[in-house]
Amino acid sequence: MSKSRVEAFYDACIAIVMTLLVLDLNAPASGSLHALAGMEDKFFVYTVSFFILAVTWVSHHQLFRLAEHVDFKVLWANVFMIFGITLNPFAASWLGDHWGERFPSVFFAFEFFIFNFGYYLIFMSLLSIHREGTLFYSVWGKDRKIYAALAVNVLVIIGTFFFPVLFIYIGSIVPLMWVLPNKKVTEAMKVKRKLTEEKRIKELLAIQKELLREQEIK
Repeated sequence: MSKSRVEAFYDACIAIVMTLLVLDLNAPASGSLHALAGMEDKFFVYTVSFFILAVTWVSHHQLFRLAEHVDFKVLWANVFMIFGITLNPFAASWLGDHWGERFPSVFFAFEFFIFNFGYYLIFMSLLSIHREGTLFYSVWGKDRKIYAALAVNVLVIIGTFFFPVLFIYIGSIVPLMWVLPNKKVTEAMKVKRKLTEEKRIKELLAIQKELLREQEIK
């Protein structure tokens, strides 16, 4: 099964969710800077949400670069991740309107855990169909970053229940561990392009030999 439709569906959902986020930022009543007073919390929540969604999109893209195909497990894992992502505008709006309160903060942290867990399901589903010997497995087979991210997510949810503001700030830093690209992916893509080129050359040579053989027969 081709991976292109999975990526296209995910890209479309991310674009829509990012757009919905900014719609919660109502324009000030006047044109003065003072009119922005009181909107600091909403701006912060919007910025954090947008940044985390952007990091998630880049990570999703990196994960699928080396995937050769997908199955129904990957499709449903992707849908689950999108479910978590589409909750973000609601979670961000609730937290922006009730900054520092316990339950909006816990829900905001839990919502990010949902789509991080969705990413984990995609990761494991792709690993199950790309076994040892594939470029995908050589890069991601022993990667443990996702486990660390999920563990931190759980700690942030627990901490937010007791210290909402502090752990929302801490949780906002977690995505930084995903910002830098995986250099192994870049190297593997070079290998993949080289193998593809070699395969194409072999196919052309085989066609050329076949044509010469047909000419000799004639």
